[in-house]
Formats: sequence, C-alpha cells, structure tokens
Amino acid sequence: MSSSTVSAPQSPPSPAIAPVPPEPVHEEPQNSTEPRISRNGDALILEGSPALPLDTCIKSGRPATNVIKASLRDPKNPKTWFGKRPLLEVGLCRKHHENHSVAVALTWSVFAVGSILLVVSVLTLSFLSVIIGLAAVGVSGIFRAASPINSPDATESYATVYGVSESILSQYPNYEEG
Repeated sequence: MSSSTVSAPQSPPSPAIAPVPPEPVHEEPQNSTEPRISRNGDALILEGSPALPLDTCIKSGRPATNVIKASLRDPKNPKTWFGKRPLLEVGLCRKHHENHSVAVALTWSVFAVGSILLVVSVLTLSFLSVIIGLAAVGVSGIFRAASPINSPDATESYATVYGVSESILSQYPNYEEG
C-alpha cells in the first residue's frame, strides 16, 4: 500500500508592496464674491462677510466705546429670536451699548418670569395664568431681536442690515446687482 501525499493548492504569491493610488485633492470652493458693503435706502448690504469700521457706533455714528458681536435677528420672525444666528462685529457708543444690554436683560428676564409663571400655573391648574406665561415666553425674544441692528435675511455670506445710522450709510455707495 502506498501512501500518496496530497498537497494543498498553491495560491499565487502576493506582492510585498502594493501600489496605492494617490487620493484626490479636494479644494474648498473659493468664495467668488469679494467682500463688499453698499447701501440700499436705509439698509446696509453686506456681501462676502466684510468688516465694518469698529471705531464708530453703528447706531449713531458717534465714536464707539464698546465692540460687540451682534446676532443678526429679525424682529418680525420669531424663529430667529433664539438660537444661533450669523454674527456681525460692530462698534457701539456708551448709550447704545447700555440700551443693548438692557434689551438682552429684558429678554431673559421676561423669558424667566414667563417660564416660572407657566410652571406654577400648570401645577395649580390656572388656565388664565398658563396663557399669560405662554405669551410672556413667546414675546420675550423681540427685545434683543431689534437691538442694536437687525436683518431679515442674514446668512454667513450675505445680510441686509437695518438700524444703521445715516452717517454710516452715507459712507457707502448705492447697491448694484452683479
């Protein structure tokens, strides 16, 4: 009886180093719009995220004493009153900085009082107080939405800004499409 050896099938030898194709280079699309500022009536048109002069108050045109990053909110659109919004760095004189601080404090105070009233009225089953609490929470954001400036169409690369002083507006040319 003879024994035969069975060998396993041999696989082709694998190369020691396999070539790797280069990864495609993804370049971020360049913003084709150069930053520019123009005016359209009583509005300032900002395209391509330009910087405004910070040494002048955006509301009065007087020398600025404070610089803030203002959220561009729309007082007519409650969806913009809270949450993250595009920011615009602006200069404010003392008076308008104080007015903005009061508006922000008033927003959060009315929101807090409305929330507390809402919770207490739900626990005590007071229907009229629930309505008052909901109304207070619902309108609380309007105070800071209009302060110091506002924009109904703000994005990261475009904004129509209202609430700008005439002395600031007069420094920029009229808006032209294109």
